[in-house]
Amino acid sequence: MRGVLLAEVAPDWLLAHIDEEWFERYSRRFDEYHFPKAQTEREAFAQTIGTDGYRLLDAVYAPTAPAWLAELPAVETLRRVWIQQFFVEEGHGHWRSAEQIPPPALIITSPYDLDARLGVKRNHGWIGSKVHLPETGDDDEPHLIVHSETTAATTPDWGMVEPIHDALAQQDCLPRTHVVDGGYRDADAIVTSRTKHDVALFGPVALENSWQAKAADAFALSHFHIDWQNQRVTCPTGQRSYSWTLTKNRSGQEVIYAKFAAATCQRCPSRQQCTHGRYRGLTFRPLERYLALQAARERQGTEAFKETYAIRAGIEGTISQAVRVSDLRQARYFGLPKTHLQHLITATAINVRRIVSWLIEPSLRPTQVSRFAALALQHSKPAVERIR
Repeated sequence: MRGVLLAEVAPDWLLAHIDEEWFERYSRRFDEYHFPKAQTEREAFAQTIGTDGYRLLDAVYAPTAPAWLAELPAVETLRRVWIQQFFVEEGHGHWRSAEQIPPPALIITSPYDLDARLGVKRNHGWIGSKVHLPETGDDDEPHLIVHSETTAATTPDWGMVEPIHDALAQQDCLPRTHVVDGGYRDADAIVTSRTKHDVALFGPVALENSWQAKAADAFALSHFHIDWQNQRVTCPTGQRSYSWTLTKNRSGQEVIYAKFAAATCQRCPSRQQCTHGRYRGLTFRPLERYLALQAARERQGTEAFKETYAIRAGIEGTISQAVRVSDLRQARYFGLPKTHLQHLITATAINVRRIVSWLIEPSLRPTQVSRFAALALQHSKPAVERIR
């Protein structure tokens, strides 16, 4: 793509800076290539491509090159992609390892769409964006989509709760209770929704994921007593932590890290129930968020929670409808702004269909029953047996 663009706007300049091998190497689309099967050969091929790219960039940014070449958006994209994917050593471009490339939120996954990112959810990956479609849930009214948010695929769902609530507040559409799935509900979202908008965020939260929480006789976080005022944690055997540090986790959220002395842990008779390391360290959220998280974990194990949460099954139907009817997962245009416009049109189309379906006769408000099934229900049991 990049060589083709330069071939269109500066053909003479490009011919003076490339080798004949480039025509064989880059004249075909990459989806038509037969890449080497051996890993060493693939790495060598990648090194060749990296070296060629840096050679072209060196020529573009050379003092003798036309200044406008470096200002081309495609050239800037090439520069960013090459920095992310390759590094130069002894004059050759080397493919970066997985540990050396930028995080998914920053890395360019497609030169054709600079907003596209690699998203992963439940072992399913895609390159593109995400859409968030909050809808109404009243039983006696049609379920309508009231807002649409389009984000990069790497944006965590819980980070969108506050923007969605801010937008709904501007439209005077805030619900008293907002039923969401586990991706949207974490301690920060629960507290912020309640304190800022007086909205009860209802849904499951992630359980403690440590091995201690999964083992029946081990000491999970819930077994420790936290003294918030004196900033100290006491373990089930009565030992006290000696450090209390306010820090941030990988998502940038505030957490507290409390640590027990190694000497205390190593001589503890219950050590095998507590830690496999030299000492036990605990990471938990600040007081208000910790209490909100613990209360949510206790609540989601009740039958009342399951009954209330069943209402959210409808949103899966909305996503399914958007995919089947409007091809939601296929963006027609590049870039988040245009993709967002497509999502708005899709949401509008779904709302129109639902309003029409609500108004026409027979009404589609209750679950529809086929005529044959209705016939079976009207007959006596012997008749039903004959139908079977």
